[in-house]
Amino acid sequence: WSTFDTVVTVPVRDPVTGNAAADPYALTFWYVEDPESPEEPPVLRFSRRGWMEGKAMLDSVEAEVLITENVMDGVFDTLDSWAMAPADSADEVLKSKTAKPLSEHSWLRQKAYKVRSIDPSGRRIALVPFDPGMTRAEEIAMNDNMLVDREAARSGGSVKFLDDYSAALTMARREGKPLFIDFETTWCGPCKLMDQWVYTADAVMGASRAVVAVKVDGDDHPDLAKAHGVMGYPTMILLGPDGTEMRRLSGYRSVADMTTFLSRDK
Repeated sequence: WSTFDTVVTVPVRDPVTGNAAADPYALTFWYVEDPESPEEPPVLRFSRRGWMEGKAMLDSVEAEVLITENVMDGVFDTLDSWAMAPADSADEVLKSKTAKPLSEHSWLRQKAYKVRSIDPSGRRIALVPFDPGMTRAEEIAMNDNMLVDREAARSGGSVKFLDDYSAALTMARREGKPLFIDFETTWCGPCKLMDQWVYTADAVMGASRAVVAVKVDGDDHPDLAKAHGVMGYPTMILLGPDGTEMRRLSGYRSVADMTTFLSRDK
Protein backbone atom coordinates (compact mmCIF):
# COMPACT_ATOMS: atom_id res chain seq x y z
CA TRP A 1 0.00 0.00 0.00
CA SER A 2 0.98 3.64 -0.39
CA THR A 3 -0.48 6.85 1.03
CA PHE A 4 -0.77 10.47 0.11
CA ASP A 5 -2.33 13.50 1.79
CA THR A 6 -4.40 16.28 0.31
CA VAL A 7 -6.79 19.04 1.31
CA VAL A 8 -10.05 19.66 -0.49
CA THR A 9 -12.52 22.48 0.17
CA VAL A 10 -16.12 21.89 1.17
CA PRO A 11 -18.59 24.68 0.29
CA VAL A 12 -20.64 25.75 3.32
CA ARG A 13 -22.94 28.55 4.45
CA ASP A 14 -21.51 30.51 7.37
CA PRO A 15 -24.12 30.26 10.17
CA VAL A 16 -23.20 33.72 11.57
CA THR A 17 -23.04 35.87 8.44
CA GLY A 18 -25.15 33.73 6.11
CA ASN A 19 -22.51 34.14 3.42
CA ALA A 20 -21.07 31.39 1.26
CA ALA A 21 -17.78 30.04 2.62
CA ALA A 22 -15.46 27.09 2.29
CA ASP A 23 -14.00 24.75 4.92
CA PRO A 24 -10.65 22.98 4.41
CA TYR A 25 -11.07 19.20 4.52
CA ALA A 26 -7.78 17.38 5.13
CA LEU A 27 -7.67 13.78 3.89
CA THR A 28 -5.29 10.85 3.79
CA PHE A 29 -5.72 8.35 0.98
CA TRP A 30 -4.49 4.75 0.98
CA TYR A 31 -3.97 2.95 -2.30
CA VAL A 32 -4.08 -0.73 -1.30
CA GLU A 33 -3.04 -3.65 -3.48
CA ASP A 34 -2.34 -7.20 -2.30
CA PRO A 35 0.39 -8.84 -4.41
CA GLU A 36 -0.52 -12.23 -2.91
CA SER A 37 -4.09 -11.86 -4.16
CA PRO A 38 -3.75 -10.53 -7.72
CA GLU A 39 -7.36 -11.40 -8.45
CA GLU A 40 -8.51 -8.83 -5.89
CA PRO A 41 -8.99 -5.33 -7.38
CA PRO A 42 -6.97 -2.45 -5.88
CA VAL A 43 -8.81 -0.37 -3.30
CA LEU A 44 -8.67 3.35 -2.58
CA ARG A 45 -9.46 4.17 1.05
CA PHE A 46 -9.49 7.48 2.86
CA SER A 47 -9.78 9.04 6.30
CA ARG A 48 -10.11 12.58 7.55
CA ARG A 49 -7.09 14.18 9.23
CA GLY A 50 -8.83 17.19 10.71
CA TRP A 51 -11.61 18.26 13.07
CA MET A 52 -13.42 21.41 14.20
CA GLU A 53 -12.40 22.92 17.54
CA GLY A 54 -13.38 26.04 19.45
CA LYS A 55 -14.06 27.57 22.86
CA ALA A 56 -17.22 28.21 24.87
CA MET A 57 -18.01 29.82 28.23
CA LEU A 58 -20.39 27.60 30.23
CA ASP A 59 -21.42 28.63 33.75
CA SER A 60 -18.25 30.72 34.13
CA VAL A 61 -16.03 27.81 33.02
CA GLU A 62 -14.10 28.19 29.78
CA ALA A 63 -14.39 25.00 27.74
CA GLU A 64 -12.55 23.55 24.78
CA VAL A 65 -15.04 21.87 22.43
CA LEU A 66 -14.14 19.52 19.59
CA ILE A 67 -16.33 17.88 16.97
CA THR A 68 -15.15 15.22 14.56
CA GLU A 69 -16.73 13.07 11.90
CA ASN A 70 -17.63 9.41 12.30
CA VAL A 71 -19.29 9.41 8.90
CA MET A 72 -16.87 11.16 6.55
CA ASP A 73 -19.34 13.04 4.38
CA GLY A 74 -18.34 16.64 5.11
CA VAL A 75 -21.58 17.25 7.05
CA PHE A 76 -21.85 17.40 10.85
CA ASP A 77 -24.88 15.79 12.46
CA THR A 78 -25.80 13.44 15.32
CA LEU A 79 -23.97 10.55 13.63
CA ASP A 80 -20.68 12.28 14.44
CA SER A 81 -18.78 12.78 17.72
CA TRP A 82 -17.84 15.53 20.13
CA ALA A 83 -15.65 16.09 23.16
CA MET A 84 -15.38 18.79 25.81
CA ALA A 85 -12.87 19.66 28.51
CA PRO A 86 -11.92 22.66 30.63
CA ALA A 87 -9.65 25.04 28.70
CA ASP A 88 -6.86 24.53 31.25
CA SER A 89 -6.73 20.84 30.25
CA ALA A 90 -7.70 21.25 26.60
CA ASP A 91 -5.62 18.27 25.46
CA GLU A 92 -8.25 15.99 27.04
CA VAL A 93 -10.52 16.56 24.03
CA LEU A 94 -8.01 14.70 21.85
CA LYS A 95 -8.26 11.49 23.88
CA SER A 96 -10.52 8.77 22.52
CA LYS A 97 -12.06 8.09 25.95
CA THR A 98 -13.44 11.64 25.99
CA ALA A 99 -15.28 11.37 22.66
CA LYS A 100 -19.05 10.87 22.72
CA PRO A 101 -21.68 10.64 19.98
CA LEU A 102 -23.24 14.05 19.36
CA SER A 103 -26.53 12.56 20.54
CA GLU A 104 -25.08 11.96 24.05
CA HIS A 105 -24.14 14.33 26.84
CA SER A 106 -20.62 15.26 27.89
CA TRP A 107 -19.16 16.54 31.15
CA LEU A 108 -17.44 19.83 31.97
CA ARG A 109 -16.00 19.23 35.40
CA GLN A 110 -19.07 18.17 37.43
CA LYS A 111 -21.80 19.51 35.12
CA ALA A 112 -23.24 17.78 32.08
CA TYR A 113 -24.25 19.36 28.77
CA LYS A 114 -25.98 18.20 25.59
CA VAL A 115 -25.84 19.46 22.04
CA ARG A 116 -29.09 21.31 21.31
CA SER A 117 -28.16 21.97 17.69
CA ILE A 118 -25.20 21.88 15.34
CA ASP A 119 -24.72 23.63 12.03
CA PRO A 120 -23.94 21.16 9.22
CA SER A 121 -20.73 23.09 8.53
CA GLY A 122 -19.48 22.42 12.06
CA ARG A 123 -18.87 26.15 12.50
CA ARG A 124 -21.47 26.57 15.22
CA ILE A 125 -22.73 24.34 18.02
CA ALA A 126 -25.31 25.15 20.71
CA LEU A 127 -24.99 23.50 24.12
CA VAL A 128 -27.50 23.31 26.96
CA PRO A 129 -27.25 22.02 30.55
CA PHE A 130 -28.38 18.44 31.03
CA ASP A 131 -29.26 16.38 34.08
CA PRO A 132 -28.24 12.73 33.55
CA GLY A 133 -29.73 11.74 36.91
CA MET A 134 -26.36 10.82 38.42
CA THR A 135 -22.99 12.31 39.25
CA ARG A 136 -20.02 12.13 36.92
CA ALA A 137 -18.29 9.63 39.22
CA GLU A 138 -21.40 7.42 39.29
CA GLU A 139 -21.61 7.47 35.50
CA ILE A 140 -17.93 6.58 35.10
CA ALA A 141 -18.37 3.62 37.46
CA MET A 142 -21.53 2.48 35.64
CA ASN A 143 -19.84 2.62 32.22
CA ASP A 144 -16.60 0.97 33.33
CA ASN A 145 -17.19 -2.39 31.64
CA MET A 146 -13.64 -3.49 32.43
CA LEU A 147 -13.95 -3.03 36.19
CA VAL A 148 -14.90 -6.69 36.74
CA ASP A 149 -11.95 -7.82 34.61
CA ARG A 150 -9.48 -5.61 36.48
CA GLU A 151 -10.73 -6.95 39.80
CA ALA A 152 -10.62 -10.62 38.73
CA ALA A 153 -8.55 -12.97 40.91
CA ARG A 154 -4.90 -13.24 39.83
CA SER A 155 -2.08 -15.37 41.17
CA GLY A 156 0.67 -13.82 39.07
CA GLY A 157 0.69 -16.02 35.96
CA SER A 158 -0.83 -15.84 32.50
CA VAL A 159 -2.08 -18.11 29.73
CA LYS A 160 0.84 -20.02 28.20
CA PHE A 161 0.82 -19.11 24.53
CA LEU A 162 3.06 -20.73 21.95
CA ASP A 163 4.31 -18.56 19.09
CA ASP A 164 4.68 -21.25 16.41
CA TYR A 165 1.40 -22.13 14.71
CA SER A 166 2.64 -25.37 13.12
CA ALA A 167 4.15 -26.61 16.37
CA ALA A 168 0.97 -25.73 18.26
CA LEU A 169 -1.19 -27.55 15.70
CA THR A 170 1.00 -30.65 15.96
CA MET A 171 0.87 -30.58 19.75
CA ALA A 172 -2.92 -30.20 19.79
CA ARG A 173 -3.34 -33.22 17.53
CA ARG A 174 -0.86 -35.28 19.53
CA GLU A 175 -2.51 -34.45 22.86
CA GLY A 176 -6.06 -34.60 21.54
CA LYS A 177 -6.79 -31.06 22.68
CA PRO A 178 -8.53 -28.15 20.97
CA LEU A 179 -6.26 -25.50 19.44
CA PHE A 180 -6.89 -21.96 20.65
CA ILE A 181 -5.61 -19.37 18.15
CA ASP A 182 -5.43 -15.75 19.25
CA PHE A 183 -4.96 -13.58 16.15
CA GLU A 184 -3.51 -10.21 17.12
CA THR A 185 -1.24 -7.39 15.87
CA THR A 186 1.28 -5.12 17.53
CA TRP A 187 -0.95 -2.06 16.97
CA CYS A 188 -4.15 -3.64 18.34
CA GLY A 189 -5.23 -1.83 21.53
CA PRO A 190 -7.89 -4.36 22.62
CA CYS A 191 -5.31 -7.15 22.16
CA LYS A 192 -2.99 -5.47 24.66
CA LEU A 193 -5.85 -4.97 27.12
CA MET A 194 -6.72 -8.66 26.94
CA ASP A 195 -3.08 -9.58 27.54
CA GLN A 196 -3.11 -7.35 30.61
CA TRP A 197 -6.49 -8.08 32.19
CA VAL A 198 -8.00 -11.23 30.66
CA TYR A 199 -5.22 -13.72 30.00
CA THR A 200 -3.76 -13.05 33.47
CA ALA A 201 -7.00 -13.92 35.29
CA ASP A 202 -6.97 -17.19 37.22
CA ALA A 203 -10.29 -18.32 35.72
CA VAL A 204 -9.02 -17.94 32.15
CA MET A 205 -5.69 -19.55 33.01
CA GLY A 206 -7.52 -22.53 34.48
CA ALA A 207 -9.75 -22.93 31.42
CA SER A 208 -6.74 -22.65 29.09
CA ARG A 209 -5.19 -25.83 30.51
CA ALA A 210 -7.69 -27.82 28.46
CA VAL A 211 -6.38 -26.38 25.17
CA VAL A 212 -3.16 -25.69 23.31
CA ALA A 213 -2.87 -21.91 22.91
CA VAL A 214 -0.95 -20.02 20.22
CA LYS A 215 -0.68 -16.36 19.32
CA VAL A 216 -0.48 -15.39 15.63
CA ASP A 217 0.40 -11.89 14.45
CA GLY A 218 -1.90 -11.26 11.51
CA ASP A 219 0.51 -8.77 9.94
CA ASP A 220 3.40 -11.25 10.08
CA HIS A 221 1.26 -14.17 8.91
CA PRO A 222 -1.39 -12.80 6.51
CA ASP A 223 -1.70 -16.24 4.90
CA LEU A 224 -2.94 -17.74 8.17
CA ALA A 225 -5.24 -14.78 8.84
CA LYS A 226 -6.74 -15.14 5.38
CA ALA A 227 -7.07 -18.93 5.65
CA HIS A 228 -9.02 -18.55 8.88
CA GLY A 229 -11.20 -15.71 7.61
CA VAL A 230 -9.86 -13.13 10.07
CA MET A 231 -11.39 -9.71 9.39
CA GLY A 232 -10.26 -7.79 12.49
CA TYR A 233 -8.23 -8.00 15.69
CA PRO A 234 -8.29 -9.62 18.08
CA THR A 235 -9.98 -12.71 16.66
CA MET A 236 -10.07 -15.80 18.85
CA ILE A 237 -10.70 -19.18 17.20
CA LEU A 238 -11.05 -22.59 18.81
CA LEU A 239 -10.36 -25.60 16.59
CA GLY A 240 -11.11 -29.21 17.47
CA PRO A 241 -8.25 -31.73 17.45
CA ASP A 242 -9.29 -32.64 13.89
CA GLY A 243 -8.95 -28.99 12.76
CA THR A 244 -12.69 -28.27 12.60
CA GLU A 245 -13.66 -24.84 13.86
CA MET A 246 -15.68 -25.10 17.06
CA ARG A 247 -16.33 -21.42 17.75
CA ARG A 248 -14.84 -17.92 17.44
CA LEU A 249 -15.01 -14.49 19.03
CA SER A 250 -13.75 -11.10 17.91
CA GLY A 251 -12.97 -7.84 19.66
CA TYR A 252 -12.23 -7.35 23.35
CA ARG A 253 -13.80 -10.14 25.40
CA SER A 254 -14.14 -10.30 29.15
CA VAL A 255 -12.75 -12.79 31.64
CA ALA A 256 -16.18 -14.43 31.83
CA ASP A 257 -16.46 -14.61 28.03
CA MET A 258 -13.05 -16.23 27.59
CA THR A 259 -13.54 -18.67 30.47
CA THR A 260 -16.72 -19.95 28.79
CA PHE A 261 -15.09 -19.90 25.35
CA LEU A 262 -12.16 -22.08 26.44
CA SER A 263 -14.14 -24.56 28.52
CA ARG A 264 -14.47 -27.79 26.55
CA ASP A 265 -17.91 -28.62 27.94
CA LYS A 266 -19.49 -25.32 26.88
